[in-house]
Amino acid sequence: IGGHGDVVLGMEGRWANGRDPWKLSFEGDRVYGRGVVDNKGQHMVHLAAIAEIIR
Repeated sequence: IGGHGDVVLGMEGRWANGRDPWKLSFEGDRVYGRGVVDNKGQHMVHLAAIAEIIR
């Protein structure tokens, strides 16, 4: 099992629609903010697999 939990730089000037990477914002069913999805899905898959192995 491998992965990382860090995030990339904020890069404020590259965010669309005036979004701020340092503030969590919601738009419809989406969440925007620095590091909200960077490799988090992989961690969830690993945790689910471990739970299945234990079960």
